[in-house]
Amino acid sequence: MFSKRFPLALGEGGRRFGSELRGFLWYNPAGHIGQSACIVNIMKGGICSMTRLLCVVSIALLCVLVVGEQTAWGAGELWISCDGIRSGGGGARAYQYTLKNTGAAPVTLTLFYLGTMDSTPGNYSAWVAPAGFNATGVVADWTTLFNLYQTSVMSTTMIKTRHGMLPPPMAYPTYAGIAWSGSAVINPGQTVTFGFNNAHEPWDMEWFAEHPDPVNSSQAFLYLPIAGPMGTYTQGFVHGPSEASVPTEGATFGKIKALYSSGQ
Repeated sequence: MFSKRFPLALGEGGRRFGSELRGFLWYNPAGHIGQSACIVNIMKGGICSMTRLLCVVSIALLCVLVVGEQTAWGAGELWISCDGIRSGGGGARAYQYTLKNTGAAPVTLTLFYLGTMDSTPGNYSAWVAPAGFNATGVVADWTTLFNLYQTSVMSTTMIKTRHGMLPPPMAYPTYAGIAWSGSAVINPGQTVTFGFNNAHEPWDMEWFAEHPDPVNSSQAFLYLPIAGPMGTYTQGFVHGPSEASVPTEGATFGKIKALYSSGQ
């Protein structure tokens, strides 16, 4: 079934069709990321009427599937910085996230959550949360988190992309999520911070910051640069715990990962 999480990324063109329509990413031979070829061609007017009709019907069906399942996703004013020590972010915890109100009006935050591939609560410690939120995050499978908070399934690229770089255009559902609930009013220019310690190596993870009005909620976009380090805010993915702890450097996989992740 579709949820408000799928398809995996929302495009600017898709958002013009309504906050529920999520645009597909595609790669052309030159390696550029763009909107669905269907949407692009409609805008250019460079396709025949029959193809145009089929595209419109497809978009309508997609809207029905997505709208019927979940509430709207918005493009809120909360941007994020990935500050964790494990990804060279400059923060005080292995994984740390700072949300900043980049808008001109106060924003109410009631829920913050992200994906994780480590579903064992005992692997998490030294929790950080702002005043008004539960001090310890809830680590659980998505069925449990949905029953608690009506969350959507977050995704991962299954690799670590360096801060400021574009992640791969494909993402996959995570095993579980990490959620903090509460209520805090964030004034323009102000920030709130969440974090924890965890021994697992980092992968790119999707996140969501919920506002009482869903249209004003904030979310991660796959086509934007990875957030961070500290003080660098985007609406891109952040780093979160992967499936396993960092491999030993003596292992072949460990050497490959060390080469790939040498930069932050």
